[in-house]
Order: sequence, then structure tokens, then C-alpha cells
Amino acid sequence: MAIGDELMANNQMGGHYDVVLALGLPSGSYRVKNLKDSYEQYFTQRQFVNFGYTGQKYTLNIVEAIVAPQAYASVVPILDRLEKYPRVLIIDIGGGTVDFMELLNGEPTANVLKSLPWGTIKMYEQITEYFDNIGDPVSESAIDDVLLSRLSVMKAEKQEIIYSMASAYINDLIKAIKARGYPISDDYVVFTGGGSILFEGGSGNIRS
Repeated sequence: MAIGDELMANNQMGGHYDVVLALGLPSGSYRVKNLKDSYEQYFTQRQFVNFGYTGQKYTLNIVEAIVAPQAYASVVPILDRLEKYPRVLIIDIGGGTVDFMELLNGEPTANVLKSLPWGTIKMYEQITEYFDNIGDPVSESAIDDVLLSRLSVMKAEKQEIIYSMASAYINDLIKAIKARGYPISDDYVVFTGGGSILFEGGSGNIRS
């Protein structure tokens, strides 16, 4: 589906195409011995792939698979802006993990490639557990509505608690990053991934 979407987005309708797959692994997994190679081999085990998508028929020739740390893919569109900084730290905040990687003069290095279990799942669990304990359950989608400043009929007092707990998660995350020795005060830092939107705080509601 992803390849079909990409082809159609570039006005490439049904037909035969040579494809180079750009694949991502979490930073910590990228350093695991042989995992990168086995990941590439998995996606190239079938050289030719035939499928139909939205009424179009495709034949793909999988020419090559290239694996990179997934955080890198998120900054490729802005590399021209990052190349002027001697060192850039990328912090990819996902659901399960927070991944780290480094760019030196715009080039990725293997110096900082780690994945740590500090993802936003912990924040959602803390918030939902709190409201479960007081007998006023809240869903993750309702939490998202509040944090992203979407229309919500939730009581203001309940929203304020969610803001406060999300702020605490962000502050704890920053402290944990600093405690690990990552110089986020000295380097140019790019926060990416789904959890990074918490640092924007929708309309500025999250305090950090």
C-alpha cells in the first residue's frame, strides 16, 4: 500500500517499475549485529512483486533495499538547513522508544545510535491510570484532543490535569536525556516523531 500510494502521488499509474526501497530501523536496532543485513534481505527476497491497488495493476522490480536509522528519514527534507551546523542531535520520540542519532556537518554518524524505552506510551498509561483510579476513565483519543487543542467537550479541570501530567512527562524526559549525557543545551537539536508534537503543545498549552 505504501509503495502504491507513493507511485500514485507521483502520477505513476499501473505498470512496471524498478524500485529502490528506503527502509528505517530504530536507532538502537540499527546497531544490532546482522539485523540491518537480514532486514534488507527480507525485503529483497522476492525480486518481482505483482499487486493491484485502487484499480491499478503494478509489477515491481525490487532493485535494492537501503536501510538507515528511521530518525534520519524525518530530517532528509531539511538537510540543507542542518548542514550549516557542525553537530546536530536528532531525538525521535515514538510510542515505545525515544531514539537518538547524530549528524556531523549534515552527515549521519554511528557515534550516537541508541533507543531507550521512554516513549509516549508511558505518558498515556500514567494519565489513563490516574483517571481510572478516580473512577473517571479517559480514552487516548480524548487525551490527544486535549493535547493537540482539538475541539473537546471535556471539563476544563480534567483538561488541566492532562496538561499537567503531559508537562511532567516532557520535563522528566528532558531530565533523563540530560542525565544520559546528551548535550541538548549545547547542540542544535531536532525533535521528531509523533511524540515531538507535545513539545509544540498544540496552541502552547504544554509547559516545559
